[in-house]
Amino acid sequence: ISTLFATLVFGEAQNFQVMHNNSSDYDLQELITIALENNPAVTALKFELQAADARIKQSGLWPNPEFSAETENFSGDLPGLNYTENTFCVTQPLLLGGKINLQTKLSEQERLILMYEYEAEKIALITEIEHAVYHILLVQKNLEYAKESRDTAKTLYDFTKGRVEKEGKVEINHEILSLQIQLSQAELEIVTVERNLEIAQESLAILCGNPEISMGHIKGDLDRKFDVPELKVLKECILKNNFKVKAVEESENRADILLDIANADKIPDVDLGFGVRQFEEDNSYTFVAGLSVPLPLFDRNQGTIQEAQINKDKVEFDKKNFLNRLTLQLN
Repeated sequence: ISTLFATLVFGEAQNFQVMHNNSSDYDLQELITIALENNPAVTALKFELQAADARIKQSGLWPNPEFSAETENFSGDLPGLNYTENTFCVTQPLLLGGKINLQTKLSEQERLILMYEYEAEKIALITEIEHAVYHILLVQKNLEYAKESRDTAKTLYDFTKGRVEKEGKVEINHEILSLQIQLSQAELEIVTVERNLEIAQESLAILCGNPEISMGHIKGDLDRKFDVPELKVLKECILKNNFKVKAVEESENRADILLDIANADKIPDVDLGFGVRQFEEDNSYTFVAGLSVPLPLFDRNQGTIQEAQINKDKVEFDKKNFLNRLTLQLN
């Protein structure tokens, strides 16, 4: 049984090839650069920022004027079109209450939140890349140790086998069999570590945004040292510099703007029109003007204002909840 086990492991080790041909060597900084340029999550947020710029442009535009044409007194008891009155008018909606400025302010605020989320996503990606790289460095080091153990076991096995054969002992030698099992286990350990290395390399390639990239040897030093500041200093640093915290804080400002917009919508907008009326009978004309104002008797935007106020209160508690979870994680 032991001999069969050794034979199977030797065959598996010979058939398994983990390292790709034509692979390239990378270091941590090169991989971070590749990931920031190609990672789908980061790229998606980059496009969202571009879309936010377009929304800012759109939110600052006035609504288009409306052209209307009207013909009266044609046909019926009157002969043909000889007594028609033709009116041509242009109507311009006027948004009151500073609605356009508030919409632009809201779009700018949402873009600022997106920018902080984009920066936070980049930092999260860099952190994942660092974890993946140092995991691969550790696996590479384990592979070196496994190969050294295999070489030592093979040297000892070859030496003992040669000695036994020189002594002319043909019966089953338990010492050789034991060394053969140790060598088989060393070969199996190499196969296992190589597979782990391949999985780690594939995971890193996915993080970099290119699952087809061929990872070679990852260059780096496992002996990096970090000076960890005191907890109080870390808390102050996070509250001041963490992009997720900044995004949550800007969400409070966004809620304030939404409440202002809801209050501004209480003020009805005005449609102002101006045009020309032409009388076909004597081919004369006159000017006309119109003003249209909704009467806020029933709908004064009460529900939207209440909803905006509730959401504003909710954002405050969302911020407290986020900071509590962040502090708990830091502790």
